[in-house]
Amino acid sequence: MVSAPVKICMILLFVFLLFLDPGPVNGSADNIDSDELMIFVEAGTVDIEEKEISPWWKWTSMDRNGNFIHDSIDKAHDGSNKLFHVYVDLVKPQNPDIIEKIRNVGGEISYICKYINTICIRNVTYNMIERLLAIDEVVFVEEQPYLSINLDVSARNVEARPSADYSPKTAWELGYTGKEVVVAVLDTGVDDNHADLRNKFVAGYDCSGNYGVAWTTNPDDKNGHGTHCAGVIMGTGDPNSDMAEREYVGVAPDARLVDVKVLTDIGVNLGDHLIMGMEWCIENKEQFGIDILSISVGTGGGGDDGTNANAQTADAAVNAGLIVVVAAGNEGPNNDGFSSVAASDKAITVGAVDDGDTVTRDDDVIADYSNRGPRRTDNDNDILEELKPDVVAPGTDIMSCMYSPRPVGFVTGYQQMTGTSMACPHVAGVAALMLEAKPGINASKVKHLIRKTAEPKGTVYNNDISETYSHEYGFGRVNAYEALREVMEDYQTVMITSLGNDDIIGAVYEIKGVANNEEQGALQYVEIKIDGGEWYQAQGTYQWSYTLDTEGFENGEHFIYARCYNGRNHSDEDRVKVIFNNLILLITSPEKNAAVYGDEIIITGRTKGINLEYIEVSINGRGGFKAEDTSLVGDFSIWHFQWITDGFPEKEYTFQFKAGGNDVYSRSTSLTLKFKHPSSKDEGSSIPFPWIGGPILSGILIISIAKRIKNKR
Repeated sequence: MVSAPVKICMILLFVFLLFLDPGPVNGSADNIDSDELMIFVEAGTVDIEEKEISPWWKWTSMDRNGNFIHDSIDKAHDGSNKLFHVYVDLVKPQNPDIIEKIRNVGGEISYICKYINTICIRNVTYNMIERLLAIDEVVFVEEQPYLSINLDVSARNVEARPSADYSPKTAWELGYTGKEVVVAVLDTGVDDNHADLRNKFVAGYDCSGNYGVAWTTNPDDKNGHGTHCAGVIMGTGDPNSDMAEREYVGVAPDARLVDVKVLTDIGVNLGDHLIMGMEWCIENKEQFGIDILSISVGTGGGGDDGTNANAQTADAAVNAGLIVVVAAGNEGPNNDGFSSVAASDKAITVGAVDDGDTVTRDDDVIADYSNRGPRRTDNDNDILEELKPDVVAPGTDIMSCMYSPRPVGFVTGYQQMTGTSMACPHVAGVAALMLEAKPGINASKVKHLIRKTAEPKGTVYNNDISETYSHEYGFGRVNAYEALREVMEDYQTVMITSLGNDDIIGAVYEIKGVANNEEQGALQYVEIKIDGGEWYQAQGTYQWSYTLDTEGFENGEHFIYARCYNGRNHSDEDRVKVIFNNLILLITSPEKNAAVYGDEIIITGRTKGINLEYIEVSINGRGGFKAEDTSLVGDFSIWHFQWITDGFPEKEYTFQFKAGGNDVYSRSTSLTLKFKHPSSKDEGSSIPFPWIGGPILSGILIISIAKRIKNKR
């Protein structure tokens, strides 16, 4: 057994190791043997736990205090019987029993949504809201937003129609003008008596009145906003002159119109009317051939994260096969993100530039009123959803069709309007051109290609997220010609399948994925890059892989990108955010090749990394031993291994130490010691803890370690 003096020395040494950040006993970190050194991760604030997949109402930014009531309702609640108009969100689709429970609470049910699990209610008190939340099926109560209304030069500016500056590289000169594409304009109604909109009307629906009762199937416009927007999309200009001579022509002059009136004649309404209008378009998509929704209405205030009922309905419309284009809003430049439908994950959100009344884009600048991005996070793993606006288009002093207050007769007047409301229909028109060029292309591809072909402008927001996105201009100024050229090519995609966002990897990792191209056999190669580094070719194409040695990078957060090439152009990039976690594992005492003896030998060390659970130990290849993780000093875990030497003969022993745990990557670290039993102490061997003078030598060792640590720091 070990004597009392030696035990005291060992305890003193152990205490010092607990409270100090020891350096390696063999000198500076630069001199550590390579087999002892592993790159370590700075834990920082990175949350390495895989995010629990949970319903949106548990993490929406609309509910900062976690009471499942929209923060704006809490803020407005003053203890009185103030009335609110709300969306009641359900955990599952409504049924008669749920509706009856909600009806019994009070208020007026104004609309029961068909494509999202929401019921629209007006005139409820805060107390009634709390009673609504007591219903098992009710998971969240939102405040209904109030909606409001937020082409000669501009159609040429986006390279739609021919011009001296951009011909022959324009969309019309490629032969596309939006033929047979149907665009629904959800607005104040459209005066389709205007000569520029003659013979375009397909169908209509007026849900601007109380509780969505349709007044007419061909709404009229007594405000002018909707007619102006329709003219930007599909206005034909003066029908009495040749097309080349017409001034105020829309982006897709051969597109057709579905008129959905969601705002009153004074240009305002509650948010449930917009939900009614969008859902009517979903229901009647096939009957009237609706392809695109152009929505130049919105709510002020911002702060939404895409989980509000209007945004979710827009997502439902995209899921149903409709392209949804929305105005970004006019609260810039210091807006709080985006609001209502503009925050939708899947819609194309459009900001505005001032084109300076010139065809060329060199002098285009972001309009002061245009909402800036990004959107508030919805706390899921898709960062790209937050990159709003998607693109920008001309929105200042746009000349387009003017409505007529007269009930009958064609009019030919024009007027100027300004706002992201005017930018939105430009992009809806570009989408119509793309649909004519490639019928059946889905909404996600249209959004992707409009983003991809936009002309970047402004300061990049975050290179690690996107190399082109600017918080002012989004992915850039929309370009109809480039979008059409891209859509006419074979569409290609690439996806990383072996990794998800926030996965932890290390050592040598094989990244795997898939790629696709509409023309089979056209893909030539797939490339991979890490962060802002160089592109490296992967093995294979449609099924591909790339072997990545993570030890060549610093530990922590990294972005892995993939793209493919089909001989003409590169695909959009897929990207995942991962964490490299190659653990450091160091032995701090005793030194290598030291001579030791005793019934118990203590070996100490330190590690740095995340997810460390244990340290495996083997002695001359014999496994089954584990070290103890005793404490945390700073960022380091201090550990020790107690070797009970009974039964081990005198000879040289090699100890192997390897860290383990979930997603822990560590090389083994070795230590060789020459062991003698205590009875051999007089045979002239060098031992660190002799029977005589043990306390003195141990104290010297402790002081030496402390000095080295101090020097290291």
